[in-house]
This record gives sequence, structure tokens and C-alpha cells, in this order.
Amino acid sequence: MVPQRLLVGAAIAFAISVGIRAQPDFKPKDQLPPQLRDIAEDHTLDKTCDMDGDATNPRNKLQNEAKNNFYITDEPVTITYNTFIRLMKAAEDQGIPHGSDKSLPADRSILKDFLSDRGVMLGEGTMVRFVAQIIEARHSNKDKGESVNCDHPGEEDNDIHVDLGKLSTDAPCESVTAEISPHFRPDAWSEIDGIDFGNRPIRFTGPLMFDASHQPCKPGKNISPKRVSIWEIHPVYSIDVCEFRAMSRCSASDESAWMPLNDWVGNRPTDQ
Repeated sequence: MVPQRLLVGAAIAFAISVGIRAQPDFKPKDQLPPQLRDIAEDHTLDKTCDMDGDATNPRNKLQNEAKNNFYITDEPVTITYNTFIRLMKAAEDQGIPHGSDKSLPADRSILKDFLSDRGVMLGEGTMVRFVAQIIEARHSNKDKGESVNCDHPGEEDNDIHVDLGKLSTDAPCESVTAEISPHFRPDAWSEIDGIDFGNRPIRFTGPLMFDASHQPCKPGKNISPKRVSIWEIHPVYSIDVCEFRAMSRCSASDESAWMPLNDWVGNRPTDQ
């Protein structure tokens, strides 16, 4: 009979040789980046669903982990609407797999340092901030859930999908996306789909992520959800509301113009 310690050692060696990884757990709130740390809420999902969700396919695991990357501490880079369009064109020009859950990149490192934007290299995991108006916000996958959130149904355990545009009246196919994860989600953020911002500019901060399960709008194709680019801000680290209505007064880098959504909900400023 083979000694138990030899069997264990062999199992560990085999796991290493074939690249089997332990499922990554979410870290405690005090290890979150500063934008989210002080306002994060505890949710049961944080302890019952790991960063790779319930995915079994390695490609799906990697994508779920990208969606749940809450631990980037870099200073955010300001991007524009056109940045999302350029990122999408670059992905299509390079033939990066996308379009369904069965068409995902096997190696997501190819998405790092993906595009030079005004002298700064951007890609998946780059911390960015983006100013836009909200076209629509909605709780998604409420009926059946999705893999990244272990297929739990209901609003509490699923993302909030936010369509963003230059104007709140832009068509869905002109929108770009920010995804508010259920993990660590502040209570005020969960109500974003019912808040009337009066067309104020909103600033979203978080890492870029290439959601390869989807595809952008194309003429003659019925796409859902509709969007101009499948590069997203996902997950969202912070949401700020501009104190003014005019986009010209809402520079992404002017901190004096912004109020965290948590504060704005209970202390809405006088219209200006």
C-alpha cells in the first residue's frame, strides 16, 4: 500500500503540472481600494461565491475573475467615449475571440497594455474614470442569475447594468457600459435604477474589462444587450454625481465638481 503522504504529494504535484488553481476568495473589506473601502457593504454572496463564480471552464473562470477584480490600487486614467470605440476596433482588428460564452480568450494577458490612448497604455485591468450621462440603469439576470455570481437569481445577487452615453437620450446601440457588481455594493448604489439625476453628468471609476461573452451592435443584427463596445468599466469602484448640469463644468479631474453618490442621495445640491 502506498503511504498517504506520498499520495497527497503526488496529487499536489499533478495539480501544479496541469495548472489547477485554487478558487480565489474575496478579501476582507479593509483590503479594498480606498474608493470603495469606506462605503462597501457586506453581502452573503461575498462569502458563498468565489471570484470565479461557479464557472468550470478555464476561459469562463478567467473572465469571471476579471469581472470581480476589486483590488487595483492604481490612480485612474481619464478616458472618453471615443476610447471605448477605439478599444473595440483594436479588438476586432486583432481577432480577439468574443461573441458568446463559448468564444472567450484563453489567454487574457493579450488584453493588457492593449491600446495607446493619448500616450497612455490601456487594457483590461487599467483603472479608468469616465464621465457620461446615464441612458438607463437596470438590475440584470434577476430570473436565472449568471455564472459570475454563481447563478443566484434576484436583484441582491446580480449586477446592475448601466448604459452610458454622451446624452441620456442616446440610442442603446450608441451606449457604453458600466457594471455594478453585487459584491460589496453600497445600499445607495442598489437604487440607482430609480434615481432621477436630471441629466447630470455621472463619473464612474473602475477597471477596464473586455466582456467577450457579448458583441457590439452591427447593422442587421439583433444584439442584446445593445452597446457600441464590449469594453466596460467592470466592476465599478466609485460613482460620483456632478454638482452641475453642464458637461463643460464637470471635468473628470476636478474633484470639487463631484459628490459621491452615497452623499448625493441624501443631500442633493440645488440645481446649477
